[in-house]
Amino acid sequence: MGYSTKIEKDIRDHLDMKWSDFQDRYRRIASKLESGMRLHEKDVETIFQALAEGPLGYEIEQLNTQQNYADYALIDRGLKLAIIEIKSFRLFANDIECPHLQSALVQAARYANRHRTPYIMAFDGETIVLARVDPSNIINVHLAVNIKCDQAPPDLFFFTHYGLFRHPTNVLCAIPYDASEDEGLYKNHHGVKLHYSCFAYVGDIRDKSTWIAPYRNEDGSVDTNRIGHAVNYLLSPGGYRGQKATSQRIPNAATPFVALKLAKAYKEIGKWNKPESLFGFGGKPDPQCLLWTYLYQHGLDDAV
Repeated sequence: MGYSTKIEKDIRDHLDMKWSDFQDRYRRIASKLESGMRLHEKDVETIFQALAEGPLGYEIEQLNTQQNYADYALIDRGLKLAIIEIKSFRLFANDIECPHLQSALVQAARYANRHRTPYIMAFDGETIVLARVDPSNIINVHLAVNIKCDQAPPDLFFFTHYGLFRHPTNVLCAIPYDASEDEGLYKNHHGVKLHYSCFAYVGDIRDKSTWIAPYRNEDGSVDTNRIGHAVNYLLSPGGYRGQKATSQRIPNAATPFVALKLAKAYKEIGKWNKPESLFGFGGKPDPQCLLWTYLYQHGLDDAV
């Protein structure tokens, strides 16, 4: 069999080498069925961990559990590779069009949206599925692999860290998905439902109290009234209506990123200009002037 790179060969060799040990563990877990016992979701999690840390070659620290409500998030050096949804044993019935599988993928897509990653997987202890959330509100299913076999399935390569971004582009089936239906991604602010991306700072996407300083409208356009308020809250000595960002609300390390986000919004509406003088003349600085000064002092004015 030909391989495109040495890395691919090494990974496929690793899959083959670790497969026998994985199958031994799989059979021990599945043997509960022979005793008349049921396999629960926790058992499927154990199978997935054995698969991921064994043949697929993920390190234990790359398997993050219960990240923003997902069963697993595959994370490498902070880069979120994929979200995995675990379901009860054989729930998918080895059927790509099984309603339970499609429901699991929609659920995974909601979690993936919160993690801002397009790749999702679903696993029922016997079938592992790889899909990608398309921006056009479609979940494209690319692979479905049955792991109950004596030899490592060749397509498992595409579930590895290296193979994930090299998966076949053919689509086995497409599932409609609308991210706007996920209430977890929206916060009511003065009677208006705003997406988390409408806020200048999001500390923890699971905790809406950390979504701070709205600066965009419901439709995603820049809110020309609120953007100045957001700048004053972030940088003005007097804050906005007496309220000023603290390091507990917006960490100091995050301030440059928040400032850049607001500056790019000003540029988006054609109001990003170098002021004639820093801090103005004896009056309260204009928010855009204050923002430009902050970025200039930190050497970030050219990053807008």
